[in-house]
Amino acid sequence: SQIKSALGWSAISLLGNAFLTTPFHLAIAYGYSQVYYDVSEHGWLWLVASIFIYLAVTETMIYWVHRALHWGPLYDYIHKPHHSFKTPTSFVGVAFNPLDSFAQGLAHHLCAFLFPVHVGVYLVFVTFVTIWAVMIHDRVSFVRWKGINYTGHHTVHHWYEDYNFGQFFTFWDRIGGSYKDPESDEVLAEVPAGILRR
Repeated sequence: SQIKSALGWSAISLLGNAFLTTPFHLAIAYGYSQVYYDVSEHGWLWLVASIFIYLAVTETMIYWVHRALHWGPLYDYIHKPHHSFKTPTSFVGVAFNPLDSFAQGLAHHLCAFLFPVHVGVYLVFVTFVTIWAVMIHDRVSFVRWKGINYTGHHTVHHWYEDYNFGQFFTFWDRIGGSYKDPESDEVLAEVPAGILRR
């Protein structure tokens, strides 16, 4: 069944990512990153600024990595298992080839080495991106602003495959010409109502 398959891929993905991210977390634990623990080291102004920089870096990298994963061999060998689920569910939110989910999450780990990041900022983002992945696959929207890559956008991504590659926001899709409005007449006519929950 679809749920059994999704659970199987989820287990593989979570175990694979635990292995693949271990070097990053060891490097952070041993002080080789730019993660810091006391706000006073860089001040509150930098903490707030670093959140915006973090978002800019991850939004950009994840959009282009996700878009690249839809190209030929990368799609066939890495991303295709995730798209075997035409109808997203919360179980599909972490059902990936481990190389796929690692590639899409890599930007978060790289931020810890690119510029000073408070440990709380890093941990909140790494945790929230996993929660977000489940949320945008469960087809129940908590937000319906079109600047946010909410569940309707991601359902469209699974249905058409060539649209809505963004992480939290839709601006890179708009810039890159890959945005498709989940409330457009075309989408509402082509995607069954039971799949495109809003």
